[in-house]
Amino acid sequence: MLTLFGEKGLVESGGRQRTDATHVVGAVRDLNRLEIVGETLHAALNVLAQVAPTWLSERVDAGWFERYGERFSDYRLPKVDGERQDLAELVGRDGMHLLDALYSPEAPDYLRAVPAVEVLRRVWIQHFYVEDGRLRWREQKSFPPSALVVYSPYDLDVRYSQKRGTEWRGYKVHLTETCEPDRPNLITHVATTRATDQDVTALEGIHDGLEAKGLLPERHLADAAYISAGEMVKSRERFGVEMVGPARPDTSWQASDADAFDMARFEVDWEAEQVTCPAGQTSYKWSPGKGPSGKPTIQVNFRKPTCGACASRSLCTRSTHNPRSLTLHPRPEHEALTAARARQKTTEFKDEYKARSGVEGTISEGAFALGMRRARYRGLAKTHLQHIATAAAMNLKRALAWLDGVPRSGTRVSHFARLAVAV
Repeated sequence: MLTLFGEKGLVESGGRQRTDATHVVGAVRDLNRLEIVGETLHAALNVLAQVAPTWLSERVDAGWFERYGERFSDYRLPKVDGERQDLAELVGRDGMHLLDALYSPEAPDYLRAVPAVEVLRRVWIQHFYVEDGRLRWREQKSFPPSALVVYSPYDLDVRYSQKRGTEWRGYKVHLTETCEPDRPNLITHVATTRATDQDVTALEGIHDGLEAKGLLPERHLADAAYISAGEMVKSRERFGVEMVGPARPDTSWQASDADAFDMARFEVDWEAEQVTCPAGQTSYKWSPGKGPSGKPTIQVNFRKPTCGACASRSLCTRSTHNPRSLTLHPRPEHEALTAARARQKTTEFKDEYKARSGVEGTISEGAFALGMRRARYRGLAKTHLQHIATAAAMNLKRALAWLDGVPRSGTRVSHFARLAVAV
């Protein structure tokens, strides 16, 4: 019997694996803001008409049946901006009227437990606000971040995101596969996340899943979106996995000037909590704190008179008065980031990292041959199940091809590109 994973299988723990992600379009219509609020109210009314028809009929008038009896589609909505604004506020008042009735002491308690009612409440908070006793339509600048916004009342997990010019409402799927030269490339883990979740935040969950299956790699190849100082340290210390990928570069002006004093040229004495600059001057202040994202940092300052009199000042800072200051990560992260930046300049790193690009072929196969980029079901859990089934089919196909001795496909080259070789 063919065993893919585990002891005596085609894939065991250790070795190398690689990960990449792609976008997934949700199984919902692409709605504008007016359609979202109208469709949310339409959906809530449909549910309430089933669970409390008498209660609902006593709280709506004939105009509601005209406005919300059918799906709220843009083709039959006003085209003039002012009229659309008026309709949005009318829908807002209708929804608020319904919410007030639902949350009044006289309303049956079970109505507030209806999921569609909670969705209605959330959507109304996101799109409307009350000012001077009047319900108003929020401007785009005061809208919540995409990670919190409900984009469809029928799939609460769908999120809006964009990457390299691609915009979509849906999810992301992360595929991890083996990349050993003497074994078939098999997918070891599938992670489906919301579209707004950053790739780096998926890494710990991927390693947790691989650990549970006894399939952790020794070296994990991934692009820059998965690499951060914190994740490099966590992957090594918690999972024994070495992340291989381009680390975040130093974007300071000093780093782009070969003669200037960038972070790498300062010597850090962690025990003494002191930093020495390239000119030999030592810092006087070491202040642990937190950065804008709440992560621990260390602020290091040099003395103003010392920096002011330094002959190399123009290579260190562009400030006319203030001394040089540095922001450091905690020691494990600082050292991991410094080492990664140095390592990625080597030939050995570049040669090993070439193997990462192979996972893009897996993404392409899943997306174009098997429809992985379009969700067939609604909700994160069902979409993830679809991705698991797709990955299983890909693994079975690859394992059988390997057993039959079918050679792996190389990088696709177009017929026109092949002419360059002949010319």
